[in-house]
Amino acid sequence: MSAPEIASHALGITLFGPIQVLIEGQPLPPLRSRKALWLLALLTLRHNRLVERDWLAGILWPDVDQTRAFSNLRPVVSELRQALGSQAHRLQSPNRHTLCLDLTDATVDIRAFDTAIGSLNLSERERAVALYTGPLLEGCAEEWVFQEREKRQQDCLQALQVLGDSALEAGDYESATGYYQRTIGLDPWRETARRGLMEALARSGDRNAALQIYRKYTEQLREMPSISPDEETRALYNRLRAETSPKSPAHPVVATPASSPVVTGYLPHALTELIGREEERLEVAECLQ
Repeated sequence: MSAPEIASHALGITLFGPIQVLIEGQPLPPLRSRKALWLLALLTLRHNRLVERDWLAGILWPDVDQTRAFSNLRPVVSELRQALGSQAHRLQSPNRHTLCLDLTDATVDIRAFDTAIGSLNLSERERAVALYTGPLLEGCAEEWVFQEREKRQQDCLQALQVLGDSALEAGDYESATGYYQRTIGLDPWRETARRGLMEALARSGDRNAALQIYRKYTEQLREMPSISPDEETRALYNRLRAETSPKSPAHPVVATPASSPVVTGYLPHALTELIGREEERLEVAECLQ
């Protein structure tokens, strides 16, 4: 979601990457407590729904008793409402026990992402992965964020895999390569994406690059002896390697026996297989050709 698109709305909230909030094109004023930002994020993730104050207090202050946490919540709500300025009416308290954030006509990346990612339409999935510009609430180390963050990352990874597979099937190897590379960037251990990338590179004519993807992966795994590439990944590598190897000639090459070398000094003649290994030398030479 572009900055001009966000700025064109009365309220714009970006949760992918570091949190950003624009009110009529201007950044949210500095807040005394980051808890006010996390409160805004929690309500944004549950937009247009009633959220229990007790639950919010327990999530934001998990290490203090409920009474104190509830007491901490009140000034944070007031601070956030004041910072929202002309958009303060969106932070609603339908009753003394709940809060609600009205995001009608607001531009919110996470809301657009969640809508697009659930679609079976490829163009919508493309929109979703374009919205994913970084981890959800990057820099936030609150305990509650990790589950939300992991869910969105897995959603994005699945969409990228589908887009890559669709592009590969359609013969658009350049796009497929881009989708698979981005998938690996987000999850270096995702072998389905590595296999897709190897296929895309091989079909585009660069089999050596495809083989190199596998070799680099096995180098990474050397630090983890208990893990090895999937059987399917190894089979793909072996197939591509066989396709890359020079084809055997139609008619067998008859090797001409080498003449006995003239030996001077005290070195013995190549009389045994241990010393001469002529057959092995010829076989290696044939492979190199």
